[in-house]
Amino acid sequence: MDMTAALRFRAAHGEWASVAKEMQDELGNIAYAARIPTEVTARAKDVGEFVRKTIRKGYTDPWTGITDKAGARVIVERASQIDSFKQALVESSRLQIVGEFEDDREAERPEILEFTGVKAQVFSVERGSEFEVEVQIRTKAEDLWASVVSHRMLYKKKHDLPKPLRRRLHLLLALTELFDDEVVRVSEEMKTLQTHTESLLSTAAEAVFKPGAPRVEAGGLSHDLPGEIPCMRISA
Repeated sequence: MDMTAALRFRAAHGEWASVAKEMQDELGNIAYAARIPTEVTARAKDVGEFVRKTIRKGYTDPWTGITDKAGARVIVERASQIDSFKQALVESSRLQIVGEFEDDREAERPEILEFTGVKAQVFSVERGSEFEVEVQIRTKAEDLWASVVSHRMLYKKKHDLPKPLRRRLHLLLALTELFDDEVVRVSEEMKTLQTHTESLLSTAAEAVFKPGAPRVEAGGLSHDLPGEIPCMRISA
């Protein structure tokens, strides 16, 4: 095995860690500007992971073939927010998407024990295309499946599972999808409740008036509130 790419990655690992941190900050800023509640994490791939993937995939050119030298996850609360974040990312002037999103959510592949999910190769305009980062966009339920079940239990074992166990895993996957669907339904129904509106106003007010809170511009408290509720205007 040619270790040239692995040695190159080890030498540049500190810079890739910086790339990951910068991408995490940029993605977080995009979510904040679009008012999409998210949890954003990012990291550089471990050198050992780089070597193992090179061997497992049989790359002849690992440096080009391994496109997730750094990776980021954007975890949203509801499935509908995936498309909202995709659009916000497309409209960013600081980040550039390489090609198209890989979005297999509508693919009918029941034999596959995994969420197909949404991901894209993204780079910072300031850094340049040499530093691509794999960005995955998931709901919390999808992330739980991918992180716990898919990665820890199924990784490299998908074709060796007995049918009864595969059936139980399919049930887990169905329950995870059901959870995402019900979160959307419940959220929409709660918006019609007066108590929900009052709770949103209370939470927004607490965020504004707590010590050290930033100044809120006109309209700043109207986000996610029904249209008939007047926005609060806070001046310095």
